[in-house]
Amino acid sequence: MALLFLVAHSVCAFNDNFLRNWVNRVQTIYNSTDGNHTTEGAIFGDVYESAHILYLYSFLLSTLIVFALLRSVAFMFVCMCASNNLHSNLYTGVVATKMRFFHETSQGTILNRFSSDIKSVDQDLPIQFLDFLNAVFTVSFISLMVTTVNEWMIICTILTLVIFYYIKQWCLRTLRDIKRIEDSRRSPVYDHLKATMSGITTIRAFGVQNELKDHFDDLQDMHTAPSYIGMAGMRAFGFWLEIFVVLYVALVLLSFRLFLNEEYGGNVGFAVTQAISLTGIFQYGMRQWGALETRMTAVERILEYSNLEPEETIKKTMSAEWPIHGEISFNQVSVKYFEEEDLVLEGLSFDVGKREKIGIVGRTGAGKSTILAALLRLAYIERGKITIDGVDISHIPLSILRSNISILPQEPKLFAGTIRTNLDPFGIYQDNVLWSALENVELKTFIAKRPNGLQAMVDVGGMNFSAGERQLICFARAIIMRNKILVLDEATANVDSDTDKKIQSTLARCFGDCTVLTIAHRVETVINSDRILVLDKGRRVEFDHPYQLLRNKSGTFYKLASETKTFDNLLEIARQNFNRIDGNNLE
Repeated sequence: MALLFLVAHSVCAFNDNFLRNWVNRVQTIYNSTDGNHTTEGAIFGDVYESAHILYLYSFLLSTLIVFALLRSVAFMFVCMCASNNLHSNLYTGVVATKMRFFHETSQGTILNRFSSDIKSVDQDLPIQFLDFLNAVFTVSFISLMVTTVNEWMIICTILTLVIFYYIKQWCLRTLRDIKRIEDSRRSPVYDHLKATMSGITTIRAFGVQNELKDHFDDLQDMHTAPSYIGMAGMRAFGFWLEIFVVLYVALVLLSFRLFLNEEYGGNVGFAVTQAISLTGIFQYGMRQWGALETRMTAVERILEYSNLEPEETIKKTMSAEWPIHGEISFNQVSVKYFEEEDLVLEGLSFDVGKREKIGIVGRTGAGKSTILAALLRLAYIERGKITIDGVDISHIPLSILRSNISILPQEPKLFAGTIRTNLDPFGIYQDNVLWSALENVELKTFIAKRPNGLQAMVDVGGMNFSAGERQLICFARAIIMRNKILVLDEATANVDSDTDKKIQSTLARCFGDCTVLTIAHRVETVINSDRILVLDKGRRVEFDHPYQLLRNKSGTFYKLASETKTFDNLLEIARQNFNRIDGNNLE
């Protein structure tokens, strides 16, 4: 690419020199004192005949156009590759980093990297870099050509470039800091917009639109202030450059007047026109250099996120059939979300057998969801060991561990695309498998009636489906995966009773051979479990069959169940389940 830039500008310089020599040749002929122009005209006609010269000059111009196009295409290709690599590295860095990053970094800041900074790399930087390179080569060749006509100008050229360099250093040191301030103040604007759109119903209900509008205006003012100062600074930078360029052109003109007695008008005209062209090129090139340096802060921030500390990576292969049974064991496990914070789970121990259905309950803050975080290695395990089928999960690659555990969260996640891509993101399964899963969650008829069936569009977040429908689609996705471990994290907290019944019946029908952990706040959700783990302040306080726990009137689970209005019904359900398992007839 550098060679193409050099060749293109060399051809351009050669064209200008060709034109200068043509003018000088014509002037030599017509300034001849011989008076007989026949011989010289004949010579000129052989070599520099006007028609031939025009053809040759046209050929040179065509060559210049070809090399200029090749240069631009090569530059575009290099920029596209660089932009793709930066975006890929940014995406990989953010996706693969530790969960702590998402707790400490606002969504607006992350969005700013993927929107504004990537836009700068895709649109602004290539144009500014191309203009800067063109300006560098143009100024270099013009300065060289001017000094071939007037060697004294090399001193003025070097002096001017030195002055420009120090002006650039002085101005851009401030402009770069202003640009960083502007970029940092853009993220709060994004955060405010996202929060406003998410809570627009609440905002209107409380009638605080004006307060939010005023706050948004304040954030915009804080962002536009450095933006305006930055633009004004760039204009001032260009103004001072323009002054020194005019002085440089004046020195070129004075040098011919005071130091040289130039007889060729072509040389004088060539030097003057080339020097005058520097008026715009110098200023524009230096401004683009300044803009390029300030825009490079976007690359700086992208590289910062590209080099985020990744989650622990383990290069180890596992059997394709792992886990076979889905047995889970917590052995004196102490967990905290971040190393410097307090423990959320402390000395927790329990074992889950294959195909066992375990309910996990406790008051708010007891550490129920932290069990899931520990199981997926989303939290920091300070002490203890967690095993699945006897394998320590700390020795299992994260991609294998997490892909073998299905989760049904409280807030179901659907992605923009189609029903099919949400059920089978990697395109592994046939349509009949997907339809079978939808039939199991009683959504087959509903999806079949939609336009395009499995190819029906899904909006961002699945907002064109109800909360219950989104939950059932996620449940169908878990059925398709056929993992040996399923975790339900408050999965039925935000759905209606009809959807809850569908989920419970599907659990019994489709996940009989799986280990199921049900994290719930309501006792009714876990009353049919084989055993219930009761947590309090991150510790295990009870772990037994629901009926045994309900018989212990001093127990924590009994107190939780007694706070409901359906205690007697829960006790009867637990008793019947216990009788079927144990074969006893307890009163």
